Amino acid sequence: LLASCYYHTILHVPASVRCRECWVRVRVLLVIAVLLGSVIAGTADAADLEPEVWKEAKAYNGWRISKFSVEGLPSRLTSSLKDGLALFGETKQMVRRYPVFQPELLALDLERGRLFLARNGHPRARITPRFEPEPRKRRVAIVLEIDPGPAVLVDSVSIEGLPPELTRKANRALTLRPESPFTEASVEMSTGKLLTVLREGSYAHAEITTRLEPVKTGRVAVVFDVDPQAPFVFGKTHVSGISDDLTPLAHRSLDLKPGQPYSPEAIERAHDNLRFLNLFRQIRLTAEEAAPGTLDVHAALTEREPRTVETSFGFWSEDKLRARATWQNRNIFHQGRGLSFLLSYSQFLQQASSSVWWPAYLGPRTRE
Repeated sequence: LLASCYYHTILHVPASVRCRECWVRVRVLLVIAVLLGSVIAGTADAADLEPEVWKEAKAYNGWRISKFSVEGLPSRLTSSLKDGLALFGETKQMVRRYPVFQPELLALDLERGRLFLARNGHPRARITPRFEPEPRKRRVAIVLEIDPGPAVLVDSVSIEGLPPELTRKANRALTLRPESPFTEASVEMSTGKLLTVLREGSYAHAEITTRLEPVKTGRVAVVFDVDPQAPFVFGKTHVSGISDDLTPLAHRSLDLKPGQPYSPEAIERAHDNLRFLNLFRQIRLTAEEAAPGTLDVHAALTEREPRTVETSFGFWSEDKLRARATWQNRNIFHQGRGLSFLLSYSQFLQQASSSVWWPAYLGPRTRE
């Protein structure tokens, strides 16, 4: 590539042509590098197979897969495992379509299968592929025979570093129990529950580290190391993106007072209060640390068009013609104070009404 660039420069080839031709060479080099990497990676994956299995698998390289199944696992694990394997193919137009068999795909699927079983409490599982060929049609059925081995059970569950006031609530929230099967998903679920408890208790930046301590064969102790850090309170609230007349209303609706303990529920409630006003088409609330132990809330809002006109017409055998029209402006008097009119007509009933309202006058969720 360097020699080509030097050669073009000596011949005074225009820069646009020189760069274009050199870029073509760069792309060719990249393609070659990717192909070499794929071959090397495929060889490394295939080397993980046992010699006898690898020799048999090579004999069916390029054959069509007629069927793929998994034996030896409960149905709940079987379906989840198959969905994550490349040899299981995909469903198109209600038909299962399997890929062309390659030994490298089998090696990768065996690795995926062992990892999946380990995460679901079977770290000593053994997977043996079995081939059922149809030589005349150059098709092969593949069966993964799985010996899951003994399941790993949870021997004990403990939490270290938890603030004392949250102990009872955290123990109730844990879904992982002693004598239950160990799975990575159950540990992650319990970790998420503990984080929720900590954040509800004003520990916004809490962190949890999980430790697994083997007790004896087939049993493991799960320890949740909690770093709660400092509890947080709300500081100031900042509102942006809306007109000045709506800013006081937004602050009243947020209802986050300085010094109030932080909690995700308070943020969610503030978001709902703003949404119920029906004045904003976009609401984004973020909490940022303004000082040690203090979180300021930033509300980025986008106003929606306050005026709405709706009309409807219909014909019914009883009333004949029906008509209805409504008009409303949700901020005609500013600060969210609105006005609406309603007119409806039918052969037997005619109505006219109007209403005016003032939101959040007495409280964040009131409407007078």
